[in-house]
Amino acid sequence: MDIVHQNDAEQCAFLAQENGVTVGRLTYEWADGATFVVFHTIVEPGHEGKGIARALVDAAARYARKNGKRIRPVCPYVESRFTRHREYDDVNADRISADRR
Repeated sequence: MDIVHQNDAEQCAFLAQENGVTVGRLTYEWADGATFVVFHTIVEPGHEGKGIARALVDAAARYARKNGKRIRPVCPYVESRFTRHREYDDVNADRISADRR
């Protein structure tokens, strides 16, 4: 599986691809220059249970870390991962905001 990042006027997404076919996607929009809001994580039927959604979240987190960005998790799956796993605290815009209060 390959993860492809698309960040242009047409689409902002991380795409999971197998043999050139998109089997999962994590879509987002930029809130501002430093934060992107993740709205959906979708895995195509027949591809569930392969760790695709987690791989997409991990790719988004790596991108955020590498580029000094933050993620606001609106997608229930991403919000759940961020809540349960402290490894995302450094890119979780909601956690960072709460910690500064």
